Amino acid sequence: EAGPGFAYAAAGYELQAVWQEKMTNAVSAAELLSGWLPVFGPQTIAELEPMLRDRIVREHLARGVRMMDPAAVYIDPRVSIGPGTALLPGTILRGETRIGSWCTIGPNAMVRDCTVGDDTEINASQVNESTIGSRTHVGPFAYVRPGCTIGDDIKVGDFVEVKNSSIGDGTKISHLTYVGDSD
Repeated sequence: EAGPGFAYAAAGYELQAVWQEKMTNAVSAAELLSGWLPVFGPQTIAELEPMLRDRIVREHLARGVRMMDPAAVYIDPRVSIGPGTALLPGTILRGETRIGSWCTIGPNAMVRDCTVGDDTEINASQVNESTIGSRTHVGPFAYVRPGCTIGDDIKVGDFVEVKNSSIGDGTKISHLTYVGDSD
């Protein structure tokens, strides 16, 4: 019997007959659609999250992503990661994030809605809605706010905050610096 929160497939003529007779979606021949899981509330979500998280991690491992502790990383299903990239414990990848190949992300890094080039390291930092080039080092303890374009071969060092700025290739911002609304 079809219930709220389910996605079912059934023959149209069967649905039409049930709707005309009973004004319900209870079709005996209905089948739960592949790829859909019934969710009844917060408890169901809490039970499903570890299984779905594990599935996402296994998919990335199969594509050549390395993880020191797969149970200690969180990857949004929209994220893509290049082969050879290492995710260290405490890494959180969210949104429409694209990570290149042979990067090191973490430990304790959060990357949200970003594009990150190849051979880049993001160490214990937060990077949001920005583009980070190749062979670039971010952190530890850096904060890249939305709207930044950080080029190739750059160092954004300890306790650096960058906001709505474009940082040219080869630039070094070593430590204890705020760069805002700049080119």
